[in-house]
Amino acid sequence: MVANAWKIMTAVASAAVIGACSGPPEPPTAVFLGDSFTEGFALPEADATQRWTTVVAQTHGWEEINAGCAGAGYTRAGLVCTTTFREELPVFIESEPDIIVLSGGLNDLDSSAEQITAAVRATYLSVRDTYPHATIYAVSGVGPDATTASALTTVNTAVAAAADEIGATYIDLGEPLHDRPELLAADGYHPNAQGHHVIAELTSNVITGD
Repeated sequence: MVANAWKIMTAVASAAVIGACSGPPEPPTAVFLGDSFTEGFALPEADATQRWTTVVAQTHGWEEINAGCAGAGYTRAGLVCTTTFREELPVFIESEPDIIVLSGGLNDLDSSAEQITAAVRATYLSVRDTYPHATIYAVSGVGPDATTASALTTVNTAVAAAADEIGATYIDLGEPLHDRPELLAADGYHPNAQGHHVIAELTSNVITGD
């Protein structure tokens, strides 16, 4: 009996030591794929950590990989990355992301409804195929005014349908920047730090309840 008790105590002590040495688990890696809104364009350097992607990642304890690229969209290649959202997807395979957050649409407004719908669907089928085990969030595009918000209807409708098809969570942000100049940067188009926090809160509300 004494010998058995000693073996049990030794096993428990060894397990405790192993657990202490292993440390806390690594945070999940989240890739945020999108346009200049995702990139944090127009934010001053001092406010770089206030962009909505960083706020969302910090809120949920994720390791952020920001893949925002000004000018990029579902149908349009970005100015620096020179890729569409779909073409950018394979870049992060080695990072083995646990989460993909895809947002945007403003740069697709010059494309036809048919082009947008086809490109959006192809993008989400590709993201599921490329990252079959990742949790995917599809965030609606937002505009700074009524005109762009209305024009985004085609994009957002296509995104919602594509997200449903692949089992992703669709996050409808509505029109949080419309008629709210206090949420816009000096260019009157991109969100400022306060605007980014509004987008982050709306996004996190859905993720928390998912």
